[in-house]
Amino acid sequence: MTVTDIQLHKPSGGGQWWPTFSGDGELKSVSLYPNTKEEDRKHMFPAVVGPAADPVKLGIVGLTTQSITDSGEGPRVEISFKLEGTATVDGKGTTAVNHTGFITVSSSNWPYLGRPDFCNITYQLVDTAPLNLPNQIPTLVTPDGAILVFGIDPSVGKLGMNASVDSDAIKSIIELALKGIFLVHEKAIGWVFGKVL
Repeated sequence: MTVTDIQLHKPSGGGQWWPTFSGDGELKSVSLYPNTKEEDRKHMFPAVVGPAADPVKLGIVGLTTQSITDSGEGPRVEISFKLEGTATVDGKGTTAVNHTGFITVSSSNWPYLGRPDFCNITYQLVDTAPLNLPNQIPTLVTPDGAILVFGIDPSVGKLGMNASVDSDAIKSIIELALKGIFLVHEKAIGWVFGKVL
């Protein structure tokens, strides 16, 4: 996976919104803030991540404000990525992959003097409808991190992408996806499929 770009967006209408991205692991060199200079951004992308046997943490998205009175639509962070190379399914053969997609992290509306109720992780592959993983924000605690899974169904030439915040659900989804089986899991939002290019 190659992270090709990360964009920080503030809502129109002013406010002191402060979206951030702090990279982790292989993206440790990527730290973005609203005041990051374009010259500094040029050295951050593209950034290659993985492959790895265990889940790879891209980083931490911060959706905050520097004013206690900001309310309504908050900031969002958009991560663009590309998957390319070959994939093996159930230990048999390989399938070439060349696909792009997006992960957008946003929130439900911010109340006056409070935090939003949900963090939204929206994911999609190019030319597919996006799916949204709503993640409830507990009081005074950071919400659980989302885990994304990619898999190939070579019989129909499709690349699949799914997400959950439940690590046990993700383990089950990965075990099946490695065999080319794409079932819906009750603790995951669902698969988006794009044609393997």
